[in-house]
Amino acid sequence: MSRSSTCLYFCTWLTWSLLLLCATVGAANSRHLCYPGVGFSLALDHGTSVVKLSDDTIHLTAKVEGNKQYKDSIRWMTSEDRSTEPLPQTKSVQSIWMTFGDAAGRLFKYLRPRQKRSDALVGMLLALGASTEAYLGKRLNTSEIVVPLPLRDDARAYLDDALSAAQLSFAIPTSGSYTFAAQAAARANRIGNCLEYVDEEDRSHSAMVEPQLVLVVDHSRAALTMALAVEEDGCLEYSRIEQFLDLGADQSAGEGYWATVKAHFKEINMTPANADPCVPRTVSRLVMTGDSVLNDSMVRLLEETIGPDLVRDARSRIELPPEYAAAIGAAVASKQRVNGEGA
Repeated sequence: MSRSSTCLYFCTWLTWSLLLLCATVGAANSRHLCYPGVGFSLALDHGTSVVKLSDDTIHLTAKVEGNKQYKDSIRWMTSEDRSTEPLPQTKSVQSIWMTFGDAAGRLFKYLRPRQKRSDALVGMLLALGASTEAYLGKRLNTSEIVVPLPLRDDARAYLDDALSAAQLSFAIPTSGSYTFAAQAAARANRIGNCLEYVDEEDRSHSAMVEPQLVLVVDHSRAALTMALAVEEDGCLEYSRIEQFLDLGADQSAGEGYWATVKAHFKEINMTPANADPCVPRTVSRLVMTGDSVLNDSMVRLLEETIGPDLVRDARSRIELPPEYAAAIGAAVASKQRVNGEGA
């Protein structure tokens, strides 16, 4: 065999070997590709979005103030007041457009009749989506959405319609309900990570402790919200969720404001007469969230009524502005779900 033939054979062998190596490495990387998690939180006054990258770093991508229509709509959707006149039935023809494919749906999305309450949310979702996509440099794969409180029975259809109209890829629950802010904020604090895709570290950490009574305090400009839950085996079972729109931080200058807040804290930290004997008698874990929860007066009041040690522990877990906690919890869940972590 001539020298030139030997050289040609060697180069061919080397080329194919390198191609095979690259294909093998690429396949291995694709199996371990980690997608970012994206979380959107629709609060009473504003919306926030957060991205959790593959290296677990968290980036706050947007905080968008809502207009009056948005604020009225989100309050109606989470209100316990059923005395208001229900909205007319949605007459969306989305199902018709779906038969023409996604391209046709995008082309004619503005021709679909949508309810005003849904429209109020679409603008917020588009603003959060645009900021997040600009940060990521690509279209969203999927996102988790968080609402302030469990939705009233006749409101879910309007949120579903808004998510579809925004033409963003959201994880719309096919059963059950949307995650609400207290659940997501607790998850951001590594409490109550009871998910089918939860990572083993969170599950084992939560399962090591006895049942605990967890209090989530969300104090924002718009409202004071308290959610009481029992954490057992890594899962939170909520027993009380109360929201006071007249106790938002914007009303804190009113006469008797802090005395009323103190009374609510003292009352929720007392065990009801018919409490399960297996449930702790007082709050043993505290989560602080909301744009006004670190107000000096609020911190002092929590220390006085809930306990300085619990407040100190809760504050030690606040590494980012607390108004982003719900969106952070949603981003954590999104990353776990899209990557099958802990499965």
